[in-house]
Amino acid sequence: MRLAELLQPGDVSIRFQASDLSAAASKLLRGVNQIIAAVGVNPDGVLTGRREPRIVIAFVSPEAGREEHLRFLSEAARLSRDPSRVDRIVNAADEGAAIEAMRA
Repeated sequence: MRLAELLQPGDVSIRFQASDLSAAASKLLRGVNQIIAAVGVNPDGVLTGRREPRIVIAFVSPEAGREEHLRFLSEAARLSRDPSRVDRIVNAADEGAAIEAMRA
């Protein structure tokens, strides 16, 4: 399962700051029978005063979904190691464009 396949525009926060985490956490607590993810992106960095990281991925996965959990982590790791892909995601005009950049 790919990260972008799990996301809807309401699951992506543009201009995200780490202090927004409590709002993202409420999305993750809807019931866990599949991986639930939220992504925050900010080209200026999600931590005040720091340029990196520029993407934060929060997710929960069902206890019985170990293999799916590991595939998700692998996809997130690949995304984070691709600087041009990260740039496209954090500079996206809107949430839909950010998801499309994740699919690339």
